[in-house]
Amino acid sequence: MRTALYLRVSLDKSGDGLGIERQREDCRKLAEQRGWTVVYEIEENNTSASFGPRPGFEQLLHLMERRQVAAVIVWHVDRLLRKMTDLERVIELVERTGIRMVTVSGDISLDTDMGRMVGRIMASVARAEVERKSARHKRANLQKAQAGKPHGSKRAYGYEADLITLNEPEAVILREMARRVMAGRSYKEVAFWANAHGYRTTTGKIFYPLTVRNLLHKKRYAGVREHNGAEYPAVWEPVFDAETWERLQLTLRLRHEKAGYNQGAPKARKYLLTGLVFCGRCGWPMSGSRMYDVRRTTGNPGDSRRVYFCTKRTDTLELSGCNGLRRNADALEDFVVQCVLYRLDSPALVQMLQAAENNQELCDLINTRQTHADRLEALIDDYATGLLDRSQFARAKQTAEVELQRMNAQIQALTRSQTATALLPASMTVRKAWDEAESMEWRRQLLELVIEQVVVHPAVKKPWYVAADGTRFRFDPSQVDINWRV
Repeated sequence: MRTALYLRVSLDKSGDGLGIERQREDCRKLAEQRGWTVVYEIEENNTSASFGPRPGFEQLLHLMERRQVAAVIVWHVDRLLRKMTDLERVIELVERTGIRMVTVSGDISLDTDMGRMVGRIMASVARAEVERKSARHKRANLQKAQAGKPHGSKRAYGYEADLITLNEPEAVILREMARRVMAGRSYKEVAFWANAHGYRTTTGKIFYPLTVRNLLHKKRYAGVREHNGAEYPAVWEPVFDAETWERLQLTLRLRHEKAGYNQGAPKARKYLLTGLVFCGRCGWPMSGSRMYDVRRTTGNPGDSRRVYFCTKRTDTLELSGCNGLRRNADALEDFVVQCVLYRLDSPALVQMLQAAENNQELCDLINTRQTHADRLEALIDDYATGLLDRSQFARAKQTAEVELQRMNAQIQALTRSQTATALLPASMTVRKAWDEAESMEWRRQLLELVIEQVVVHPAVKKPWYVAADGTRFRFDPSQVDINWRV
């Protein structure tokens, strides 16, 4: 009799497949005793019968459907199935094909009403055991989380294999990554820096920008154990102190909101002044783009050049630009940058910028905001227990949220100032720091710190303008107004 063996193990931590081999030995012994010929052996190692896909089980049903086997041997019924829906599929096939289902512990007579009843009882018992096991695991995981203990077996970057002891060399790398991000470096720049120094992840791979971003978002590094949306104090030592962690998360959130993430992918900045430069004719923000010239003699497209232009939207009734102003982006950026560097490149102003980094003020604001956040949580508890009615809760909640928003704005303003000046050592001028900066984001933040807006007015004449690198442009600086913050 042509026979198929179905062998399954739910969890194989060692990966050596010993459980499969034991089942194979017992099932083959039974086949020999009955004189059956084993023509198929279907293995599903480290595969659950309760969750996820089961390609081997589907293969077995396919063989039964095509009557390529006359009997199936499994070690025990719970190796074959643990869900009633799977049992009913097997019963339907057995009734249609007459295939015998045999276990090492005895036959399953699914072709009789009594046998089907026994099979359903066994499947129900197996399902109940799965649910009891799941409940035990969930309770154990919750208890472990409440105690602040780690979960999982994969080593976390910055910690030893026990997931508790700090790996100090990796912790230093994490702190340097955070410092660079808070100083305005992009995730890509930080990843390049780490890879250039030979640093690797716990699996020996290079760092990618997404890797850096995900690492710096992990609450584990603040000493927090997460479980099902809840947070508990962890038993391990944090990589970052509370103030640094709060400042880092504020920086990441501001970058996320500012960059305009689309499904997790940041838009790379290509134009230094977008959002700062405005049309002097209609007041609309000017956009950055590339403009292609067409050579009239040959008709072939020429080299493109970067421009800022006031665009008019034709697909909306909302206010839009006038479509009547365009400026060479390289010339405009060079002129604005030179004005900014000239204005800032004085010892007095440099000292003022460096004095903006007031950690104590930031720390006090963060602590005060946390107090208000705790009060808001207490209001929710009071409403839930009936100490506040709906109207009282609504008024108190609105007041608390307004105060939180005000403090968030203060923290963001202070964080922006600190971020822009974090790469400016006391011995370095602004011009030197600008020339040596590798990050466009830092340069942009410095511009936002001192510039309110740049207004470009219509120009009739187009004199020659010589940029700092000696490049000549047709550009009129007299038609550009810069509104300064400082």
